[in-house]
Amino acid sequence: MDNFKKQIHLVIIFILIFSLLSPAATGKAQHLEGETYEQNTPDINNTELDNPNEQSTITPLLENGLDTISDIQLNTTGPLFLTIGATSQLAVASSTTEDSTLVEWSSSAPTITTVDNQGLVTAISIGDAQINVKVGEVSKIIDVYVITPEEQNFINLVNNLPEIIVADEVTDIQLTAARKTYSALTLDQKKKALISNYNRKLGEKEGQLVEAFINSISSFDTLDETIAQQLINARTKWNALLLNEKKKLVQIEATLIEKELKYVGLLISTISTLEISNEELGTLFKTTRKIYKGIPAQQKLNVTNYQYLVDKEIEYVIYLIDSLPETIQIADEVTKKQLEEARTTYNALDKNQKTKINNYQELVDKENTFTTAPRIQDVIFKINVLPPIDSVTWADHLKVSEAQQAYDNLSAQEKQSVSNYDKLDALQKRLVELKPTTIKAYNSVGQYLVSTSPQPLYQSEWTILTLARGGYVDLSNGYYRKYYKNIESHVKSNSGVLASQATDYSRVIIALTAIGKDPTNVAGYNLVEKLTDFNFVTRQGINSAVFTLIALDTWDFELPKTATTTREKLIKYILQRQLNDGGFAYSGTEADPDITAMVIQSLAPYYQSNAEVKTAVNRAIDTLAAIQLPNGGYKSDNFENAESAAQVVTALASLGINANNDNRFNKVISNIMTYSSEDGGFKHVLSENKANGMATVQVGYTLAAYNRLLNNQTALYDMSDTKSDNTGNNPGDIDNGSDGQEPSNPEDKGNQPSNPDGQPSDNEEIGYTTFSIRISSSEVPLKSTSTKLFAGETAFDVLKRVTSENGVALSYRQTEYGTYIDGIAGVYEFDRGPLSGWMYRVNGQYPSYSAALYTLSPGDSVEWLYTTDLGKDVGGYVEDGSEKSGTPAEENKEKCKDKNTENCKETEKNCTGVEAQCTEEMNKENKGKEENKGNVDNPVAEITIEDRSNKAIITSKHIQEYLEKNVQKFVIQSKNNFKIEIPTSIFTRIKLAESEQIIASVTQETKNKQFTVNFGIETTNGKTKSITIDKEYLKVTLLANDLKPNTVVLQLDGSEYKPVPHRIVNGEIVLFTKTSGTFVVTENTVTFNDIAHLANKEEIEFLASRLVIKGTTPETFEPYKPITRAQFSVLISRALGLQAKGENPFNDTEGKWYATDIQALFEAGITKGTTSSTFNPEAPITRQQAAAFMARILEYLNADVKATGQVNFTDASNISAEYLPYIELLNSLDIMTGKPNGSFDPRASLTRGQTAKILKRTLNIAGIM
Repeated sequence: MDNFKKQIHLVIIFILIFSLLSPAATGKAQHLEGETYEQNTPDINNTELDNPNEQSTITPLLENGLDTISDIQLNTTGPLFLTIGATSQLAVASSTTEDSTLVEWSSSAPTITTVDNQGLVTAISIGDAQINVKVGEVSKIIDVYVITPEEQNFINLVNNLPEIIVADEVTDIQLTAARKTYSALTLDQKKKALISNYNRKLGEKEGQLVEAFINSISSFDTLDETIAQQLINARTKWNALLLNEKKKLVQIEATLIEKELKYVGLLISTISTLEISNEELGTLFKTTRKIYKGIPAQQKLNVTNYQYLVDKEIEYVIYLIDSLPETIQIADEVTKKQLEEARTTYNALDKNQKTKINNYQELVDKENTFTTAPRIQDVIFKINVLPPIDSVTWADHLKVSEAQQAYDNLSAQEKQSVSNYDKLDALQKRLVELKPTTIKAYNSVGQYLVSTSPQPLYQSEWTILTLARGGYVDLSNGYYRKYYKNIESHVKSNSGVLASQATDYSRVIIALTAIGKDPTNVAGYNLVEKLTDFNFVTRQGINSAVFTLIALDTWDFELPKTATTTREKLIKYILQRQLNDGGFAYSGTEADPDITAMVIQSLAPYYQSNAEVKTAVNRAIDTLAAIQLPNGGYKSDNFENAESAAQVVTALASLGINANNDNRFNKVISNIMTYSSEDGGFKHVLSENKANGMATVQVGYTLAAYNRLLNNQTALYDMSDTKSDNTGNNPGDIDNGSDGQEPSNPEDKGNQPSNPDGQPSDNEEIGYTTFSIRISSSEVPLKSTSTKLFAGETAFDVLKRVTSENGVALSYRQTEYGTYIDGIAGVYEFDRGPLSGWMYRVNGQYPSYSAALYTLSPGDSVEWLYTTDLGKDVGGYVEDGSEKSGTPAEENKEKCKDKNTENCKETEKNCTGVEAQCTEEMNKENKGKEENKGNVDNPVAEITIEDRSNKAIITSKHIQEYLEKNVQKFVIQSKNNFKIEIPTSIFTRIKLAESEQIIASVTQETKNKQFTVNFGIETTNGKTKSITIDKEYLKVTLLANDLKPNTVVLQLDGSEYKPVPHRIVNGEIVLFTKTSGTFVVTENTVTFNDIAHLANKEEIEFLASRLVIKGTTPETFEPYKPITRAQFSVLISRALGLQAKGENPFNDTEGKWYATDIQALFEAGITKGTTSSTFNPEAPITRQQAAAFMARILEYLNADVKATGQVNFTDASNISAEYLPYIELLNSLDIMTGKPNGSFDPRASLTRGQTAKILKRTLNIAGIM
């Protein structure tokens, strides 16, 4: 019965379903409940959806019409990740509706993403948006993220990561790729919530892998290299985990620690049983240390046999050093490896272990022998191959000079190992005896010409030729610059026309090529072009043709096809004028020695290649031999004269013939010498009683030609040596026409010095001024000295007086802008590059007008500084005529710079007793203004301790007093010539017990040239606990007279020297240290072979000599090599003397050689890392990142600096916003001023050379180095 009822029910249900599916039922189902269906009711497909009233009456049902829609099915569940311009098609599933007109699409942020009525989503700009799809009353939201391709790549990598159950290599590679991609994202990208979320997902996967990896390490009871490497890798992976993952996996780390402890125990047990000579020990030590280092500090205490390891390591290093060969073999690879192993093993020891290596000095000595031996051997070899004393000739002098130069480059200790130096010394003395009289005579001519022609003008060409081709050394490059400027001026003023004769053009071309200047572009005019007209160059006759050919051949100038002048025509023209006697003459039928010799000079380049020329030249030489006088002289126009003989020697030298070695002409040079004059020049004829200008220059360039022959140099007129060196190493280097002079102050009426004689006027003495002259950090002709100042004296007046009093050479000239300083102490403008010259600074300001116009006031500090790049290296670079740091107005003069002046005196209270314990008086900037006492900002407390004491004691009572009085600095002044300045802010972090006190002392050891600074807490038992200062420094000043330019101060840490911030100025050592220490005053000069011609050579040597920066090898620096973020950080940490204290925040630096330095920079606030847990140490540091570091250094050192304006770099838009303020600051301070093309190139890698430059300048501005 029950079954029958069930069947009836099923039949009824099917009937109902069938009726519902009929057309009529379907039509009614499309209307609201209770409505009747009418034939004329509009169909839903014809409903206008834009009509809100009509739309609201429609409630669509599912396709089968059974029910209303409760959810919308799309072709994706989202979210969408799109890059700009990308699209994605969204579609409603057919199970929802088959009628697209029922679907509405909209975007929450159309500026980020748009969506059309077909569901096509388009990414417009970076950002987040939501796409809303609506069907009737039902809607659904899809999240859309418009991201960068880099972000999309990162997300895809994370999404593609599998579930990690086992630690397989493929998954490890995938994780590494994802992490690397994340690290490459910018800080702004990483801050996005989306990226941060995916970083957490990545971190979870990394945690899964680490857990699986650690769990996969097998149990062990014996040593196994595979297990050891797994433990090392496991620790590395663990250290790289995000902090949250580490917290989740505490038990997993405990498992790792347990295995590490066990394996280290096995390693040490094995090591303790091995003989010290066992070859496996080195590898076992390294493995043990790697695993041990990863164990957390607290758990390391569980290594009960650790002392065995320490002792064995010490024993092993001593053994390695003892095993070094007694005699070090040069360039021996086995010895090299032994030395490297000993050094590496020693460096791996801790400080305490190193102190127990009793044979360490032996390692140092043998390393020095190995590294310096090749240099010594090279010198010995160079000396050995020199000829014996009895056979040496002047022709060998260049080789002897080369050996001497190599010897001079050795250190004093290395020189002692040059066993054959006596030979070199003897050869040098012999060469002095052999030195040709022509060289002495040439130098005399050079001196004469310079003294008689101090301003080389147009028509000084033969003087220029003589000086340039003979290499006259006692001459500033400015001499040639002046000549070139005068030529430019002459050419401009005459619209490119020199004169009406071709010889004028040839003469100037010869002079210009001699100094390396291009005659095809002189003020925009081509002088060579003037010689292309054959009629023009032969109009004067044979003389003009000769010098046209010489001029064209100086630089082998090419003539255009349209030229009527050719070398062939010139040669033919000359040869056609050979006389029957074989000679040549300007006119007549008899050979003239001058013209004949000049013809030979012009034809010399063709002598070997042109048979006709060779024949003609040989005949001419025979003629010169035939017409020679018995005394070796020559007559021209029936008068014997010096010039004729000189031209013959020049002609012979052009052919490579030494006149003194040719029997036909071996009297000519001796004859020329008879014309020498007591005034240094040469006479035209013997009857003259003083030098003749034309005779002097002709004999001068003859001597130059002859000496070039002796030195195996190119011939006189063969200027190929200056053309190939036309990039800046020729005699004529100039600065593109700029003479570096400043316009005078428009308010000043005169341009003459106030006191031309440089002596004080009868005006009254009004006070003192300090004066100094500095070429570089190692070249200081005049240290800061105090000198009297008389009313009305200018900076130039005092310069003349001070240089005269101190025996310092001074060269100056008068210009239309005032007095201009050419040179001081033998160093002239342009001597060290086209942008070099002298500048002066008064009270830190660079005036924009002549020193002869700047009237000094009492207390002014004047510095004359030599710049190599228009003032950038000395902080005085001027743009658009503006003055550096403002106009030196009276009210801007700073008279209280670290010195007691009349208006800035500090009072002090002298203390009695062996140890200074007294109350101090507060310094007042305005002494005598009693109403201001007690209200002075940043006061200083000072005590003085007596001669027999070197220590001051500070009690808790003193500290309380300082803090209550808001004392900012505490100064201990010793009559024993030292001063300690302590920032009182450190006292706020110190709590003294009742029996404790702070001591500060300086102990000097004159014999060892070292001193010890002690700053710490002294307890009742006499022991001292050193105090380490966080941000500030302990500033220690000591008097140190007679220091050499290469003197530096280094900190002695055990047996190692370390850099310490310090300055040596005005006879004082100023040291900045964080804590107690022993410091050594020593002489140290470090340079590298590949920096000789760098503009920032001085900065590199400065930092290298102070051990801040090192070379890539002892001989090379590689200045153009990019520097990594880690290397850059280490240099800063060294330079600032920083010390790490807390936990290392960066996972990717853990265990690396640079970890503590980067940590120290982080703690100092100089770096924040690329993320909170990564530093990206091996990536090259970019220029904009470097700017941030430098700016933060200045901030850390409390440097009083600020940006003076916005940057105008051509690529300023490429500078990241976060770095822009830093770059503006550094540009204002001339630390980083961009590239020559006007760009800053912010994302380019910083080089090692650039690093030295900006770091040195930053430290200098901050005043700590």
